[in-house]
Amino acid sequence: MVPSDMDEIPAVLASQVQAWNAGDLDAFCAFYSDDALFLSPSSVVRGSLRERYRRDYPDRAAMGRLALEILELRVRGDAGSVALAWTLDEGRLTGRALLVFHRLADGWRIVQDATWATAPPG
Repeated sequence: MVPSDMDEIPAVLASQVQAWNAGDLDAFCAFYSDDALFLSPSSVVRGSLRERYRRDYPDRAAMGRLALEILELRVRGDAGSVALAWTLDEGRLTGRALLVFHRLADGWRIVQDATWATAPPG
């Protein structure tokens, strides 16, 4: 059975979560295109997202444990988008993200990532 596009993008996200929770930033960032654009309330970064993540999460302890919930997934041809909620350490830090994917020669890659943190619960 060949996986559908609607299965492949969630599989990419599951691989990212697995890599993050293993403390493997290289594997986590491997799913970004080389020229990916990352937007947050405090920064705009194009390409080399490993450096951004290494600065903000210098070691396994700082990374915490990531969980994602897909709120909406859309796929049209070789492009897709995912709206998601994310949580670090069961609520220590929470947020939302909108990811834009393109299917490239080596598979689905994130080309745009708009991520923001929300206020912690309580």
